[in-house]
Amino acid sequence: MHCFCLPVVCVSAWIKFQRNDSLRARAVQLTQPRTTAPNTVLGSIRVTQPRNSEIVPIPAGRVEIGDNAGPPDEHPAFPYTLHSFLIDRTPVTVAQFAAFVKDAHYKTDAERYGSAGVLNKEQGAWVAVRGATWRHPTGPKERAALGNHPVAPLDNTLVERALKKAILHRKNALYFKTENGARVGDLFMSLIHTCELNGVASLGYLIALQKHAREVAEQPAAWMPWNYRDTLAQAEQGSPSV
Repeated sequence: MHCFCLPVVCVSAWIKFQRNDSLRARAVQLTQPRTTAPNTVLGSIRVTQPRNSEIVPIPAGRVEIGDNAGPPDEHPAFPYTLHSFLIDRTPVTVAQFAAFVKDAHYKTDAERYGSAGVLNKEQGAWVAVRGATWRHPTGPKERAALGNHPVAPLDNTLVERALKKAILHRKNALYFKTENGARVGDLFMSLIHTCELNGVASLGYLIALQKHAREVAEQPAAWMPWNYRDTLAQAEQGSPSV
């Protein structure tokens, strides 16, 4: 399965809580190692290898963004109020990404284009190095990346493509007349794009939910975009013929 949620796109859904005690209670359930569900679909990519990760809560608070004593592009500093959220304790490692690549046959932009940016400390800038990839992030003749190190360099093309859905929805949201209307719009945007990522026609999915509203209420987990067709087939087999 794959899920698209506002405002962050990630392998595991970003969850927002209005109260810190709710965040801590939910975090207790999620801080154990977890894995991605089998047959995760992202466009043409299918992932069956698990990725263990640990989620930790970040409480809501007020932070200062920028640095008045820093370079020109870092000031003026300004305050920002951040809502509570959950985040993986560690970045994706080289070993975890290798399992994904093996199963999905995925190629990064660096592998497709033949080069990647490497930080040159002497020049104080990023320079393109031929042959640099996530396996050899500093160049093909340099030491291979260690399995327990964060994987780099990576591209976020898939994420940026998915975020365009949210950008378009934000423009449309200007015409919502109430906060509740905007909330409903958010839900439908996330739902429709989740259907798209799982190769499901969103209209047919919503019609199926309406026709089987009672079953959906009893077992909502069995009626997700990535598994509802199996559940629907079982429900139709069990229905008396007319």
